[in-house]
Amino acid sequence: MRQRWIVLFICWSISLLSCETDDFLQEPSLSQRDSISDAWIELGRHLFYDRRLSLNNDRSCGICHEQAKGFTDGFVRAVGTTEAIHPRNTISLINVNTRLSLGWIEQQQSHLESQLLIPLLGSQPVEMGASEILLSRLSDMNSDETYQYLLQDLNLTQLTIDHLSKAIASFERTILSHQSPYDQYLDGQVEALSAAAKRGLILFTEVLPCQNCHGGKEFDQPSVDVSSQYGQRHAWYNTGLYHIGDGRYPEGREGVYELTGLMSDIGLYRVPTLRNLAFTGPYYHDGSGASIEDVLINYNAGGRVTISGPYVGDGRQHPNKHRFIRPLGLSNEELKDLKAFLMALSDESIVNQARLSDPWPRD
Repeated sequence: MRQRWIVLFICWSISLLSCETDDFLQEPSLSQRDSISDAWIELGRHLFYDRRLSLNNDRSCGICHEQAKGFTDGFVRAVGTTEAIHPRNTISLINVNTRLSLGWIEQQQSHLESQLLIPLLGSQPVEMGASEILLSRLSDMNSDETYQYLLQDLNLTQLTIDHLSKAIASFERTILSHQSPYDQYLDGQVEALSAAAKRGLILFTEVLPCQNCHGGKEFDQPSVDVSSQYGQRHAWYNTGLYHIGDGRYPEGREGVYELTGLMSDIGLYRVPTLRNLAFTGPYYHDGSGASIEDVLINYNAGGRVTISGPYVGDGRQHPNKHRFIRPLGLSNEELKDLKAFLMALSDESIVNQARLSDPWPRD
């Protein structure tokens, strides 16, 4: 609901840009996505990396979602143009076209076209901070020869918010990654996986309950219908990361509880993809997992035990911890094998593809 009101407000306040609300809020159908032209995608690539869309000219979508870092930012928690530290870790945009819910805690279906206004214009906290300067920046960009050329290919004369959202979303839907060693192995290249990764694959698929949460092609889909509210595509779980005092999580990072106020929702976050972990660390919703080894140790224990600092507590005992999270009893060698498999889900090509790279010359 909050996202819709932001979109409606922006459409009303900049009506001179001919923003049609109904069209703007509607996600393109699958057939429409397939027919999106290369010209829209190329316009979107330039806008995705254009720092003029941020208050201080130092942020772009591509700064917070850096190609070399698997379209994340590498920070523990995201940092906006005003240096505001965000409560959550930046989610990768790789294969974002498959997602119905785009955030860590929002459970309703959302669209790329409308969601991107949150980082662009939102103020709590500030990300791009463009709410007060967007009109003037768009005016400047409309006089840029690069954009004049790109718009000409689309038979357009000027950029509008509607065009910006459609173009960036079109580009984001092309950030696709299914060429990992695991994918090659599935295609019949048996040597694409190391012996350790093959042992890890058996652990992941046959011995451990990993696929209960990380099933499906993107390794982010629960394999069982855990709740009629969530259905099969996404799920939100408490994995026992914290247990502060009487079952709290760090203030401002308490998961779905932040939206509902229900104690039973403390610590619930969306299941993230396991693809491209080699590039997308640090891990967890708040970046508190420094390495894959750290994450695997916690899951092997059935939750994280924090023995010092402000968040002392035994996450294994959290009352909201999901039943899937239990001690695994893996040996050190088995943990190494499981890590080898998880690393084999990383696609080296995605961080090097020129078609996804920054098109702007940089000093």
